[in-house]
Amino acid sequence: MRYIALILSVVMCCMFAGCVTLSEPVTPVVTVTSGPVPVRLGTYGWSAPGHSVQSDAPVPDEFVTDVLAVTAPCGSSISVDYGRRPRDLFAYLWNDHEPTRVEIRGGTFTLPADPGTYIYSLESTWREGHASHVVKIATVPK
Repeated sequence: MRYIALILSVVMCCMFAGCVTLSEPVTPVVTVTSGPVPVRLGTYGWSAPGHSVQSDAPVPDEFVTDVLAVTAPCGSSISVDYGRRPRDLFAYLWNDHEPTRVEIRGGTFTLPADPGTYIYSLESTWREGHASHVVKIATVPK
């Protein structure tokens, strides 16, 4: 009888583990030619069994004023990898509180050809909700 109870417990645990959803948004790994780029979680809405969270953040160009920009050559490619595929993924370049949509294909997009400091938000949607992640990159001539 104990053997059957043990088997049922293991089966139930496996079923429960397969049904678990993430309790907070997936954080992407963002890289550029020079290496990894720090990512800050911005505004998001996320649902998991038993609870939901809505969190708001300042506009991206204000949200990362205290973040040191990663340096990369002008025109470099940025790679965004969530480890699993979002339903939608968009990138926006922020300048004076104004977003400009940037084309992102296959999880990559290209930095501007001009030197400067650029702030991007990565907007993703998932079965569990939506999330914004912000990165800050300073481009320098090649």
